[in-house]
Amino acid sequence: TKGAARFTALTDRLLRIEWVADDSVAKDHDQATLMALNRTFASPVVQKGEDEDGCVTLKTEALSVKYCHDRAPASGTFSANSLNVTMAAGPLGEVVWYPGKPNPGQLAGTIRTLDGTCGGMSLQCEDVDSHRQDLHCAMGVISRDGWTLVDDTRTGVWAHSPGSKWPLWSVPREADKSVPQVDWYLFAYGLDFKQALQDYVKLSGPIPMLPKFALGLWYSRWFGYSDLEMRDIVQQYEDRGIPLDVLVLDMDWHTTFYGDAWWKMEKDQAGQQKGWTGYTWNEDYFPEHSKLFDWCDKKGIANSVNLHLGSGVQPTEDSYAVLAEYAGIDPETKKYVPVDFLNETWVDGFFKHTLHGSVGEGIDVWWVDWQQGEGPEMLGDSGTSPGAGAPNPTFWLNYLTHQDRRWDTKGLRSLILSRWGGLGSHRYPVGFSGDVIQDWSSLEFQVVFTATASNVAFAYWSHDIGGFMLPVDPELYVRWVQFGTLSPILRTHSSRLNAEYNLRDVWSFPPESQNALRRAMLLRAELFPYLYTGARIAHLTGVGLSRPLYYEWPEEEDSYTVTSEYMLGEDLLAVPVTKPIEPTRGVASVDVYYPPGVWASWEYGEIAEGPWSQKTIVNLEDMLLFARGGAVVPVDMHRGGGKGSHDHSSRLDLRVFPGGSRATTVYEDDGITKEHENGAFAETKVEHEHSGNSRVIRVHASHGEFKGMSPVRAVSMVILGCGEPTSVSATVGRKAAQSSHTFDVRALVVKVEVPDVNRSQELLVNVQCEDVSRQARSSRIWRGALKAKRTLDNAFPVVLPEQFRAVTVLSQSPSRVMMGKTTLAQELAQQEELLAVAELEIRAIKLMSKRRQLTALAALGIDEQIGVGYWIFDTDLSSWVGTILNGFFGLVTRFSFVRHAFERACIALNENRLFGREY
Repeated sequence: TKGAARFTALTDRLLRIEWVADDSVAKDHDQATLMALNRTFASPVVQKGEDEDGCVTLKTEALSVKYCHDRAPASGTFSANSLNVTMAAGPLGEVVWYPGKPNPGQLAGTIRTLDGTCGGMSLQCEDVDSHRQDLHCAMGVISRDGWTLVDDTRTGVWAHSPGSKWPLWSVPREADKSVPQVDWYLFAYGLDFKQALQDYVKLSGPIPMLPKFALGLWYSRWFGYSDLEMRDIVQQYEDRGIPLDVLVLDMDWHTTFYGDAWWKMEKDQAGQQKGWTGYTWNEDYFPEHSKLFDWCDKKGIANSVNLHLGSGVQPTEDSYAVLAEYAGIDPETKKYVPVDFLNETWVDGFFKHTLHGSVGEGIDVWWVDWQQGEGPEMLGDSGTSPGAGAPNPTFWLNYLTHQDRRWDTKGLRSLILSRWGGLGSHRYPVGFSGDVIQDWSSLEFQVVFTATASNVAFAYWSHDIGGFMLPVDPELYVRWVQFGTLSPILRTHSSRLNAEYNLRDVWSFPPESQNALRRAMLLRAELFPYLYTGARIAHLTGVGLSRPLYYEWPEEEDSYTVTSEYMLGEDLLAVPVTKPIEPTRGVASVDVYYPPGVWASWEYGEIAEGPWSQKTIVNLEDMLLFARGGAVVPVDMHRGGGKGSHDHSSRLDLRVFPGGSRATTVYEDDGITKEHENGAFAETKVEHEHSGNSRVIRVHASHGEFKGMSPVRAVSMVILGCGEPTSVSATVGRKAAQSSHTFDVRALVVKVEVPDVNRSQELLVNVQCEDVSRQARSSRIWRGALKAKRTLDNAFPVVLPEQFRAVTVLSQSPSRVMMGKTTLAQELAQQEELLAVAELEIRAIKLMSKRRQLTALAALGIDEQIGVGYWIFDTDLSSWVGTILNGFFGLVTRFSFVRHAFERACIALNENRLFGREY
């Protein structure tokens, strides 16, 4: 401390800088703020002193502060002349900061909402704040320049009153706005972005553990559904084997006064659209809503309802009379009860009698759909009281609903769905990004928007998958769902406008789209344990599930310029497809950037090494997901049947990738209560060593326990990129264990299953594989042919679909050829039948295709007379295999009218160049 200046080194790299002009400022600064809840850190070693100029110095291991009090401006506080901080910024070298220094390298954070947008918008706060201060724009707490400054000077402060039912309550600041004061936090972390985020959430509060169901599939739509219709929707998902986890009721659950009052824009007493706010169940739709919730609960499905809180409690509400008395209003006057959300007594009554009493039990998620303005006066009379730092409505309502003691008294985790309210909002997940317009550019921007929000620890954005406003093109919807599958939250939604066409139900789309949607949603279910482990990492470290590439590779320029992909958790690289299929080719083209290291494709474990970029061709069903070389990813290989069950403790499923050695720790708890805060959880470390043809997976004994945990579990492993196993062994403790295994010769996948493994013992699985090189070559060919078949299926789905088995038979040839020449004779015997079926396909395609004719082989530089058979196979594999393919493709390429279709098939096959030699 020197005069009014105070400096506190919270860590070696996090410095609090204050200007405390009087006791009122000191009192404010000693309290927690809306952003900063905790300033108790392990104290770093600090050296204090004065230099030869009489300036105060303060040094930690990573930074050096110099403050010259006599150079401070006459108006008080700090200037570039009076204060500077020198920091060791790793690869950036020595960096000097001073007040007012520009920070062009500061990375984007997030904003309140994307409501009404079509495409993207700037996330640079200097651009946003110039015209939309209501968006509460916040830049990230990390920067390419090595430092960021968070200004906490004017935010509200927290207080706790003895006997209060709320853990904290916002109060105005003591100090007058005219009193000079500063409350800054200097983050001096260089390019160590993860550590910066970890210390930020230690300062601001952790990202909460979500209840498990939040990471599943959410169904939502603004529409007047009835109880029976909602049950039917659940059944439709079950019939398709798609697990549904959250059922969201938009505003039609309550009385809405649709009809003349609605369309004439009739206002309620608060001046809002009549029926926009409501808390009384619409009994025409839901005569016994509690029974619906009980029914959902038995199926493992959580429930959510929409809340528009702006109009207070109108005289038409069931809870009106008691709330009127709370507010000192005579119920006989029928005067509405206005909101007063900063009045603790009023809030207690509102929650007790309206949200808990009128709305009732059974709600797992409050959807806080606040759209009535961001001035504190919108919170009620108490919001107009003097004093700086009153919270904005979004932030405050998020706090109130997230802290709803209905959940706290039951020991349950809180969950809301609401827009961002500024720094500190990460404590109140999940984010609702608002009503966007359907467009490819909107999808593309959401990829960037979701990842950069992690720069302020806002880890859980939920988007209206498919867009909200208008009917969505089936292909765009498929791609949006695929992105949602690889996002923190997957929630479909749409407007009641254009109701007949503005649908998001899987069964409302064409068959090829339905197949792609189901495939994506089942992948989401498969990824569930991995995502939940990632949620735990976010809770402990502040690093969200969806994160930009520069967290891992901060010195790589491509990590900043490639915004179309991101890391999903610690081990997966997601590359959403955000461009439509090219009409002249029938496939979409995606530029994939592989960051430094080894990467394995999700489906087959094909290897690529980065840094490297490659244009990749994808069909409608294809999703681009890659794992780090050697990664072990916990998955759920059994979740299906449409049930929303989240109990995985009786089994452990692992997907093991080739390309190196790596470890992971699988996290488990009961998934719903707060007992994890008391140590009720289990962790299991899993190590994978890939050396040559050897694959060793070690599942360590679990540590910890939680209520309902099974002490014994089955362990299943899918080991990718493995030749036919010559030996497979499993030991539990030091004893041989019962196990079984299968081998997929086409996919080069070994599946090992070990039943009844005691959690307290270590499991060791050792798989010795044959040399994978020859098998991998044939396996890639098979996968390429199968992808070619999917290309044709997607291009011509309605033309004699039963005849497409020709390519299916063809695609299976390599796997049978590998088994020996005996089966080759059988294959050759089928050639005549194969070609006959191909002719039927060709005739059917000829009747349908009206697109311009292209010369596929010429475009690919292949001799038409030879055909593509020899191009796919190396001649050393066997010339007689080429004979089969030559016969088939040679026949096909003589018909110029199908060359366009087969060009797409050839492009799909040619993608194999991505992972190795050319074919």
